[in-house]
Amino acid sequence: MGDIGLLKVGDPVEFYCKRCRLNLNGNVASMEHAKPKTVTCRTCRSTVVYAREKSPEEMRAKKMKEVMRIREQRRPQYADMSHRSDAASSTEVTKRWRAATAEVDARYANRYDKHRTYEKDDLIIHKEHGLGLVTEIVHSNAFIALFRKVEVPLEMAAVREE
Repeated sequence: MGDIGLLKVGDPVEFYCKRCRLNLNGNVASMEHAKPKTVTCRTCRSTVVYAREKSPEEMRAKKMKEVMRIREQRRPQYADMSHRSDAASSTEVTKRWRAATAEVDARYANRYDKHRTYEKDDLIIHKEHGLGLVTEIVHSNAFIALFRKVEVPLEMAAVREE
């Protein structure tokens, strides 16, 4: 594409589209002091302020910074793990989980829902604990599930509130 100093309105230019978050091709929409001021993206058709192309290292560093920021925001919700059993730190639970799930196919696991009913040896996927196995039915509204790091009681057959 053209040299930045020799461009005029309508000329193609490579730039960083802030809307698409990619290095793309666009057309110069307006000029200021012989340099592109705004560019129309050929992909999303939006007109954005001109920004030079970013190197892969710059884009990777920005993405990692964003991932770390999100991770730090989520960290406080996992700080209090008092609801987990004392066995969570032991390797015994992990050994039992590996032995119990050695022959199972995770494709047949159902997403955990407190409104469903479960039976012994059912496979579940819990959003916090991951893949688990129903090891014991405590009563009609609760069961014990074995996960990789913890064994916890979970609710089942809860009444839906409308």
